[in-house]
Formats: sequence, C-alpha cells, structure tokens
Amino acid sequence: MITRFLLSPFNFTLSNFATHRICVEDMNVPQIYLSFDDGPSDGCTEDVLKILDRNNAKATFFCIANKAVLKPNMLLAIKRNGHSIGNHSLDHKYSSFYKNTASIKNWITNAEDLFHSILGHHTIGFRSPAGVVTPPLVNALTEMKMPLILWDLRFFDKCFSWKENSIKQSLKKVSPGSIVLLHDTHYGNRKKTFIKTLELFISHFQQRGYRFESIPYNLTKQHQ
Repeated sequence: MITRFLLSPFNFTLSNFATHRICVEDMNVPQIYLSFDDGPSDGCTEDVLKILDRNNAKATFFCIANKAVLKPNMLLAIKRNGHSIGNHSLDHKYSSFYKNTASIKNWITNAEDLFHSILGHHTIGFRSPAGVVTPPLVNALTEMKMPLILWDLRFFDKCFSWKENSIKQSLKKVSPGSIVLLHDTHYGNRKKTFIKTLELFISHFQQRGYRFESIPYNLTKQHQ
C-alpha cells in the first residue's frame, strides 16, 4: 500500500508546504482522519477515547508538550489505544512565530524531546497553533525534515458548540483522505454536546462506508 500526502489546494507557497489531506492508493475503503488539538485535558480526552474505542475508530491527537508532561498516563493511554500523536508545540504561544528559524527550531525540538521521553519515539509531525505558517517555521521544519500537518475540514468547535446539524452540512465537504480538525478541551455542557456530536459524526460516515484511521507514523521516518 502506498500512502501519498496531498498538499493544500491554495496557490501560495507557504500553504503548499503543509499536508492537508491524505490519499492512500488502492484504497478499497474511504478513510477519514480525525484529529484533536490542544490536549491532553482532564475529562474530555478520556471521553473522546471512550467514544473512539466504542466505535472502532482511530484518530490523531496533536498535544501540547507542557500539558502532556503533566499527564503522561493520558498520553500513554492515547498510544495504547492505537491512536497516533502529533507535536502541537511546547506551549501554544503565538509569540514564537515572531522569532527566527533557530528559535522556532528549538521550540519544536524541546517539545519533541518531551514527547519522546514519555512515548519512547517521535511524534508523527508538527501542527502549528492555529495553523499559522511563516517562512521561519517552514525553514525550521525543512531543516528538521519534519512534516507540517494541517487539515482540510474544521468545525470551529473551539469557538462554537459543535452540534448535530453541522454533520449534514459536512457531507459535501468530507472526501476520502480528509483531515478533520477538532479539540479535546471541552468542559461541562459544551463537552456533553461535543461528545454526542462526535459519536453521531463517526456513525454517520461509517454508515456511508468510511473508516476512521490515525495519521500514519511513516510520514515522519526522516526525522526519527
């Protein structure tokens, strides 16, 4: 099986550096790649894992390193359940984007070292906070031979409650290989609604023949 990583459809250089969709050649079953940013977090990450396990779905968690070191067992639970883990920076500080290539490289490397100390291996790649892409970031990742993994579908669940009606709207937007951006940082009633909608989303597309997979680690062979 050959896996190709499709770049952004936008016509400008920085966006084209990133992976937005994944295409597996000879794909007999269409695949969707759920991804969860900003965790791990108490309660929500655990509930997301339960939903994924109950529905035989895999996903990718782009974690913040400084949060992960405080919850190593949660990070290991993600790994143990067969999901992949990505580097979502050391601290999610946007100020890091205004620094030079060397500083950004240290920012990413420090996070990667923390993940390696817990997992025993590197992450699948880097996802920048808010998907920001700058020339120094591109230079740093190029030097590290580390992929930048973004998305091609998001529901802005960090800003608005993710509800059932958005699932029908996503029918025209989801395609085989789509990387979907979500967050595992919700609490209270917002979390209840999110978890319910997540299970409905998975069920909805499974009934249409889709399989939910994690972004593969072989994308990062070069920086391991």
